[in-house]
Amino acid sequence: MKNKVLGLFALSVMVLTLFVGLTSALSVTQVSQFNNITVSFGSETATVNFNLTNNDGVDYDNLVFVPSNTPNVGSWSFSLTNISNGIVNFPASATLTFPKTFAGNITSSILVNDTIAGIPTGLLTFPLITVFVVGGPTELSDCSVTGNSSFIDLDIETPNVKGFGEDNDWYPLDEIEITVKVDNKAGEDLDNIAVGWGLWDLEDQSFVIDDEEKDFDLKKGKKQDVVISFKLEDPSDFEEDHDLVFLVWANGEGKDTDAQACASEINGEIDVQIDEFAVLDNFQYPETVQCTEDVTITADLWNVGDEDQELVYVLVTNKDLGLDQERIDIGDLDAFDNAGINFNFQVPLDADEKIYPLKFGVYSEDIGGIYENSLNDDKAEFTVLLTVKGGCIVEPDVSVEASLVSGGKAGEELVVEAKITNNGDKTATYSLETSGFSAWADSANVSESTFSLAPGKSRTVTITVDVKDDVSGAKTLDLEVLSGGELIFTQPVRVTIEGVEPGFLSTITGGVINQDNQFLWIVGIVNVVLVLSIITVAVRMMRRS
Repeated sequence: MKNKVLGLFALSVMVLTLFVGLTSALSVTQVSQFNNITVSFGSETATVNFNLTNNDGVDYDNLVFVPSNTPNVGSWSFSLTNISNGIVNFPASATLTFPKTFAGNITSSILVNDTIAGIPTGLLTFPLITVFVVGGPTELSDCSVTGNSSFIDLDIETPNVKGFGEDNDWYPLDEIEITVKVDNKAGEDLDNIAVGWGLWDLEDQSFVIDDEEKDFDLKKGKKQDVVISFKLEDPSDFEEDHDLVFLVWANGEGKDTDAQACASEINGEIDVQIDEFAVLDNFQYPETVQCTEDVTITADLWNVGDEDQELVYVLVTNKDLGLDQERIDIGDLDAFDNAGINFNFQVPLDADEKIYPLKFGVYSEDIGGIYENSLNDDKAEFTVLLTVKGGCIVEPDVSVEASLVSGGKAGEELVVEAKITNNGDKTATYSLETSGFSAWADSANVSESTFSLAPGKSRTVTITVDVKDDVSGAKTLDLEVLSGGELIFTQPVRVTIEGVEPGFLSTITGGVINQDNQFLWIVGIVNVVLVLSIITVAVRMMRRS
């Protein structure tokens, strides 16, 4: 019995000795300073290199690194899972991965374990590791101090790009629209949620563009879309080797508890393209114009690349308006510089009332053609929509020449000859009708009212007008040309009607004495009667004497 006890005691001493060896013989040697790892904002990772030594007399095949971070940001990954006995200064590394939006310090305590017969055993404690994430917007560092980031969830949707860019690849002068979904997960209503945003340059550690949207309240469990719109207005703000990120943050407070909350999110990296390319921007022109109107269109032409451009010019095209690659010479254009263009033209007299697309293309004699970008080979072409409305005189496809052949007196027939010509480029069938004569004529008959004409051909017809008896002076007869049942042209014909000479018989119209001459006839008859009476009396007196 005593021997068994002594044996167990010896075994316990050996296990204890082994345990002490295990806890003291595995050691770490720092290669980089554990407590002074500095990375720039937006880096997303920080790596520490170290050496492990194993003089424990056993192999470790299941090393487990157990980190604890303050604050609770980021996670570690380790390059080492086993180390054999007798290894001295075995190189290894650990990498901390954290959100790109984090700014501040992360302190980490790391414990190394192994498993012996399923029992976790602490082998080694690393010196404290501190990662300094320097730079970044103060808004984000303030946000991390406010905390309660789980109260607000932010989701940035894919940008909508108006211009030459797409998704996260943008061009200077592009107009960007980004929708951010704000989700209240606080368990209570949130008030005064203010959404701020910005385009951050990781190299310069500064905002290129930043702003804040109007605040709002949001009930618990509800979501709201915040639409953010901005323009990359100044091409010189961007450099080819600079990485950009789009950041958004939201501050709010609990309606019931006054608890402060802040969350932030990042939309990956934004690549602003710096090409040998040119962009027309800030077009100014009237919304609507009329025929024969003088139109002025102005714009800014930008060299959005970091190299000077030579022999630059613009071609303007819209053949319907008589613009066949009208040239505007610009000359040389320095990198990230702009020049104004001024284009003038007159709207043609025969322009239809509609919207005309005017195409502006930017060319260079130095590159031998139109500019194309490197992202998707889009050409430097821009469209201005010009609306022509009102005041237009459209040249008709048919013309009418009319002349008086005979007549022109009241109570007689009047004959007009009309020559109709097809000015179009297709054979057409025409109908000729008359109107506007009812006040001075009883009828107007056309010798041939319907006929077809080939392009450039003419047809002469006569119009016989039955003029009323009691009219005189200038009169108008309208000749109306129809095609396909629609009135396409009206030609007024002016004629002068000569009235009937005064006379007794001519004063009777339908058995009624004309009232204009009635008084004169009565006076005349009375005078004749008086003269005859005087003569009769004189003759009688002469006979008596």
